[in-house]
Amino acid sequence: MTFGKVFCIITGASRGIGRCIANKFCKEMLPGSIVCLLARSESNLTSAKIEILKLNPEIVVHVYPVDLSIAAECHTAFEQLQNLLRQNSSLEKTILVHNAGTPGSIEKMASDFCECPLLQEYVQMNYSSMISLSSHVCKVVDPCKLLIVNMTSLLAEVPCKSLSQYCSIKAARDEFFRCLSLEEPKIRILSYSPGPIDTDFIKHLSKFSHDDALKNSICTEWEYVPVEETVAALLKLIKEDTFPNAHRVDYFDCI
Repeated sequence: MTFGKVFCIITGASRGIGRCIANKFCKEMLPGSIVCLLARSESNLTSAKIEILKLNPEIVVHVYPVDLSIAAECHTAFEQLQNLLRQNSSLEKTILVHNAGTPGSIEKMASDFCECPLLQEYVQMNYSSMISLSSHVCKVVDPCKLLIVNMTSLLAEVPCKSLSQYCSIKAARDEFFRCLSLEEPKIRILSYSPGPIDTDFIKHLSKFSHDDALKNSICTEWEYVPVEETVAALLKLIKEDTFPNAHRVDYFDCI
């Protein structure tokens, strides 16, 4: 079973798990489907587009180089996406994947955040932009034809030293989608926790975290999930469509 003829938006799509999601999903799309990739790096987005079109040359791929931490850039890109959605309302389904995210100032302890601008930038990047994009999509898509995938983490529920910003924002995102699900029960919402993946995020954490014990556990104790495997599990969840709406589903629940 394929996705059919769909409109798919993926944030953080230029590398890592976001790029893998784009590659896997595009194979499930029928000709005439539209994929929109969002990330900061235009060159990485261009190479991702080329890669996708090699895998499925019968779909259309648009790239949006946008810094989600800058509200004005978000507004411009989201308005363009909304207009494109309006023009393609006849497509069978819309899939919105919120994958973009940053770890925050991991060199700081939770008691070190005195600078409001730094916090506001982080919230804009990881939370406000996500809500705004979701709202732009919800305004023009039939809720019965909309699936939102919120890439979350076990750390939305489990606190971790060095990651106070990351943990709290992940928790806030999950709660936002639970609220959205109550208000718009026809929208399908999957909060998917992919498990620990050996990405640039992990490399950054192991190098710059203020907590030596965390650095050590990352290098010696964590068991990583291959990115292809966790994306395959995500794809299976979407196809089966039996997950509880807006509840967090962990990769390890799927194996």
